[in-house]
Amino acid sequence: SWDFTFCSHVLEHLERPGMACRELMRISRKGYIEVPTRTSDVMLNFTRLHDHHRWHGQVLGGTLVFIEWTEGERRDMGTNYFFRCLHSKIHNPFQSMYENNWESFAAMLHWTDRFDFLVIDKRGLIVDASSECPRC
Repeated sequence: SWDFTFCSHVLEHLERPGMACRELMRISRKGYIEVPTRTSDVMLNFTRLHDHHRWHGQVLGGTLVFIEWTEGERRDMGTNYFFRCLHSKIHNPFQSMYENNWESFAAMLHWTDRFDFLVIDKRGLIVDASSECPRC
């Protein structure tokens, strides 16, 4: 067991993120989870990578929500401009915007003891949820 678990940019790749969430709560007393948001994946054109992110995330009222990308959303946005700006060695306005608005690009959850989660598939169906989720 662990006192604190840091899980950043991992769960969005998994077939069953709910199982991983349960395991995090089983092995750790508290932790931090971070997953990319829809905004992040679209602006950075990660949607073009078909086997990259299966889910994007949000934190709503303390509940971590995973939403599966549909096949129609998994497409090239037509530019990697923002990705190139973000990784440029020359500081630029997009880097400042990204740094100052991190919550728009990453769903972040600090938790103690347990947390609620929902997993919504590409059809809009809840396919997994924490056992004590008040919204389920």
